[in-house]
Amino acid sequence: MCISGIRKIRNHVLIQSLSVEQSCRLPEQSPCDTNLPVKGAPANRYFDVRTELGKAMALDPGLSEVTERVGYPEDRRSPASFATLAGIINAQQLSYHAARAIWEKLMNRCQGSMTAERFMALSEQELRSCGLSRSKVRYIRELAGAIRSGEFDPASLVEVPDDKVVSRITGIRGLGCWSAEIFALNALGRPDVFPARDLALQVAIQHYGAMDHRPNEAETRAFCTRWQPHRSAVALLMWKYYRSLRD
Repeated sequence: MCISGIRKIRNHVLIQSLSVEQSCRLPEQSPCDTNLPVKGAPANRYFDVRTELGKAMALDPGLSEVTERVGYPEDRRSPASFATLAGIINAQQLSYHAARAIWEKLMNRCQGSMTAERFMALSEQELRSCGLSRSKVRYIRELAGAIRSGEFDPASLVEVPDDKVVSRITGIRGLGCWSAEIFALNALGRPDVFPARDLALQVAIQHYGAMDHRPNEAETRAFCTRWQPHRSAVALLMWKYYRSLRD
């Protein structure tokens, strides 16, 4: 697919209504139809973005044109921890700036270290005063409780095969398919993840593929199979491409 075929006239109303750092996804309660590799091996380190993207370019030369236009993307490396998952819940359905403002207040309340113990020590009133909704307070508390009890250990997911990662994460209330795939990409460094529920990625695919509509989750997943098994690097590139569409 060649980027030269992308339409020049953009839907600015749609583009400006989204933020690439938003938790732009369909409701987390809807069924999770992910296509992570069924027998994917655990990743013990973050994939090399340039290497993976180079392999994807060999499969789809149009990606080279996108990279020439916007540059190589940066990785979004984060620890496989309570703090990362809590941050994902916090960011759901919020703009980047709103989520960041809430997170900074939470970090101040937690004395600069977001742990399950420090979060649980805060009252609901303190958490709500930071800007967290009542439901997000409940979800993050349930996550913290599962970690403290030993029922769930985010760090242990490093050793879990790809196809089991989503089911483990979505077993925690408040963490759906989008959240699980973001965690698999950013915290576990899995090289073949494409969060197809992300609206910013859908918009990027629409323009890259010169589509006459924004693809839904199923259409996005079908489109990005051409980049297997290097979809994580392409997702990072498409987020950066999306930002360029808004400039």
